[in-house]
Amino acid sequence: MSQMDLHKHRDGFARLERQLLDSKAFRSMTKTGVLVVLDFLSFIQWETKPMGKRGKITRAINGDALTYSFDEAQRRGLPRVSFNRGLTEAIGRGFLCIKKHGSGLQKDSNVYAWSSEWQKYGTPTFTPGARPKAKSGSGFRRGHGFYPAREVDGRTSRIVPWAVLEAQTKKAPTSTVGGT
Repeated sequence: MSQMDLHKHRDGFARLERQLLDSKAFRSMTKTGVLVVLDFLSFIQWETKPMGKRGKITRAINGDALTYSFDEAQRRGLPRVSFNRGLTEAIGRGFLCIKKHGSGLQKDSNVYAWSSEWQKYGTPTFTPGARPKAKSGSGFRRGHGFYPAREVDGRTSRIVPWAVLEAQTKKAPTSTVGGT
């Protein structure tokens, strides 16, 4: 994949403010964290409007509806583990916040919003962002035959209903030859 393919579907430019570049939050990030932040900045679409005699005003159009999936990060050369760490770092430093949690299923990825909390980084008023665990609702629940995994003979069961495992652990009475 060539460098041009990475931004094939985007027009315009990535706006990088000097205040962001010189901030403690940005300067203290790892390489992967910086790459994730720069990628998100490249996803923001900007609109410039004339303001009459006062010049122009530039504003973000989609700064609160940014998506960046693990698959897209992988296509851009970031392994899943590295992308996950960089994303956690960007959220923790206040550059991003999660607007909508995706389930991770059926290509339903998170929606992020660009945040200005990074400007407070290193001050007492800064509140670091967090990535709470997703509650997708997938997996086995109480009452299902496979919930929870049971331990038999020191080994954890593999997709064997608990009723079968209990039957295996309870030894049936052995009959004698005489039928008693």
